[in-house]
Amino acid sequence: MRRGAQHARVQQAVGAAAAARTVVAAAAAAQVPEAAAAADAHASVTFDLACPICHTTPLRLRSAGGAPQGNTHCPRCARTFACGGNGAYADLTLTSGVQQAAYEQRFWGGTSIFQSPLVSFVYERGWRQGFAWAGFPGVDKEFDLAMDYLQPGYGHVLVDMSCGSGLFARRFLASNRFSGVVAADFSEAMLAQARAFFREDPSLDASRYLLLRADVGRLPFATGSVAALHAGAAIHCWPNPQAALAEISRVLRPGGVFVASTFLNAVAPLGQLVGDELVAPLSQFEPSPRAYKWWSEAELHDLCTSVGLADFRRARSNRFIMFAASKPGGGDATGGRRLLSGPSEDPTDFCSRQDRLGFFPAPVSAGSTATAEGEEEIVGWTWTGSDEFTPLGDRRDEPPLPLPRLRHSKRLVLVRHGQSTWNARNRNQGSSNFSVLTDMGQQQAQAAAELLSGWDFEVLFVSPLKRAVETSRIVWGGRRAPVLTLPSLREIDLYTFQGLDKLENRSLYPEQYVAWQSNPADFTIDGHAPVRELWYRASLAWREVLHSKALRSCGLLVAHNAVNQALLCTALGLPPCFFRRFSQSNAAFTVLDFDYAGPEGSQRAALPPRVRVERMNQFPDRPMSPGKLGKSVPNRLVLVCGDVTSKAVQAALGMLSGNGVSAPPLIGVGSAAQQALDVRTAVQAALATPGDGRAVLAVANREACQQLLGECVGPVDYAPPGAAQDQRAAAAQRAEAPGEHPQELGPAGVGALFSMSEGGVTIVNWPQGQREMSRGTILCTNYQLPRGMAAG
Repeated sequence: MRRGAQHARVQQAVGAAAAARTVVAAAAAAQVPEAAAAADAHASVTFDLACPICHTTPLRLRSAGGAPQGNTHCPRCARTFACGGNGAYADLTLTSGVQQAAYEQRFWGGTSIFQSPLVSFVYERGWRQGFAWAGFPGVDKEFDLAMDYLQPGYGHVLVDMSCGSGLFARRFLASNRFSGVVAADFSEAMLAQARAFFREDPSLDASRYLLLRADVGRLPFATGSVAALHAGAAIHCWPNPQAALAEISRVLRPGGVFVASTFLNAVAPLGQLVGDELVAPLSQFEPSPRAYKWWSEAELHDLCTSVGLADFRRARSNRFIMFAASKPGGGDATGGRRLLSGPSEDPTDFCSRQDRLGFFPAPVSAGSTATAEGEEEIVGWTWTGSDEFTPLGDRRDEPPLPLPRLRHSKRLVLVRHGQSTWNARNRNQGSSNFSVLTDMGQQQAQAAAELLSGWDFEVLFVSPLKRAVETSRIVWGGRRAPVLTLPSLREIDLYTFQGLDKLENRSLYPEQYVAWQSNPADFTIDGHAPVRELWYRASLAWREVLHSKALRSCGLLVAHNAVNQALLCTALGLPPCFFRRFSQSNAAFTVLDFDYAGPEGSQRAALPPRVRVERMNQFPDRPMSPGKLGKSVPNRLVLVCGDVTSKAVQAALGMLSGNGVSAPPLIGVGSAAQQALDVRTAVQAALATPGDGRAVLAVANREACQQLLGECVGPVDYAPPGAAQDQRAAAAQRAEAPGEHPQELGPAGVGALFSMSEGGVTIVNWPQGQREMSRGTILCTNYQLPRGMAAG
């Protein structure tokens, strides 16, 4: 009943990646699309619906190529509902199969306008963008906020009610956080438009979404069957919001969440400044349109509580509000998505919550069980100040040690583990050892194994954590060579933050959460500085790895996101302030060469190696696939190295064109300095223009690409701004020590440490709002098109 819709930019955000279709089982949400062959091996999603009259007869549907299929007959009510006859959607309304004259309503609340094909056509083509007048922050930010609130539904089917033309439904599907998406609306015109938009994007898995005509006042779902329901900019249009909310409360399962956005009344902006209570009497003078209801925050809160929904929370600005409320029961009602059940405690009192997940607990009691993903269900653990890694003594807030001296060259291939169960739930893992690989993670690891199948590795170094060990077994395959488990390769130690998701971090530790997001190098918790400690531990790991007798020329190292970043940066001499500047995606690999540049033969001496990054963050799939874009579309520089006429460059451009980067490339002409200047000017112009989502595609020679990469990385300081004076002095002294750094570093020098091959693709992102070129986040460098990968 009503609308919702999507913006043309969303299709750019999810990309036109003709990569594999991704099908995710309801038990495990996915993050990164896998290869097509692996994806097609899965069964499609079954959507569990119910008769909208009796609510008891189950109606199970599937989506074949986007068309619904299944039995929609209810013998109890003697009704058969339309399913796929229109080729687009299932109709589970009371009007299904009934002539409109027999069920005519002269006025259908604020929804009647959205039944117009004209309104449905223009909704994503300008109408929805007009909501900015009321303070709606835009599709990207609304989506990010909704995803935060919807976390309890990750891994389950999401119902997007009043989906309109699919504005958010397509983004929810592309996020791969949900096993499937039901895009529901009362308007047949909106559903037809949604069908067209879904079909235009080949990256969206047609077996994981269902277009459904439904009435929010009579939802076709069984009681207690829905994990998450979203309604974007809709509730003000519903003819009977109280009845609709009662229906939503009925279908939500215990712990399920309802998330909605709408318009506040005209006095809300003033109320935000002086208090809603003071301005509430003024709302009676506001003329309200007959078809719509403008709300106060108190009214929305009361509306939720009146139907049994609890834990009302909201975000508002001007006349925009997004709110969420949960169905009591089923664990934590705060939206923290507690994975495991435990004693019933006040969820707002962190210290009393005895069901907090701990780190490497003692033997589990006999009552412990296993979850669907294989995680052990452990109750009653929390961070107590020490764990099994404490005796190692490697948690030191000290500058990293220099790389060991070598007598010959060595190569290390760093691989991050595949998607884990806690990755899928957006939960901080740190050095805890509960999460394991999802089905998606196993397939990612298998794809990485295929890419590395021809590499001759002499030794495997692996983190002791289960998710890394499981990945290493898949990637390593049947190789008969030493396997060394190094505790120094464990993930970053996050102490009390471990086991929490973003919402819990933000609500329980607001100041630390801000520091963790804005300045991680200076972030401290429980008396520790996790990032600076990680940098020191990474330098210890390099000493173990490079001094290993098993490593003669080439080794494989399987670890984690943060520790792989630290290994890369400490090898290049980059300080902790570069944390999060070099992406490490699930199952992607980075190749580091430690070159010996000394005399040969009998004169060979142990010297500090010169480090070179052959490639960084080589994905098992395409770099511009939807899983690489994240929740929001940043500004981006896409560099292709080489001569535009070469086959390698043309193949790379073809791959990029088939994945959403279709703008004509800027072709480098002249000297390297001139080429770099031309690209730099284009990037600076893109960053200076208000808004986000701009991509600069350029082809340049190796020297220009290296210079531009160095400028995007920015200048190097060997200690973070907040470091203690003695730390900075020690770091500066080490930086000046002869022979202790691979080479002199600076904007151009950093870029020179990265190899650029013919046809290699380097991608730099600037997060939303970032306007400084020197603050780019490096998504990948020298990405090589895998053999056999089609351009489209």
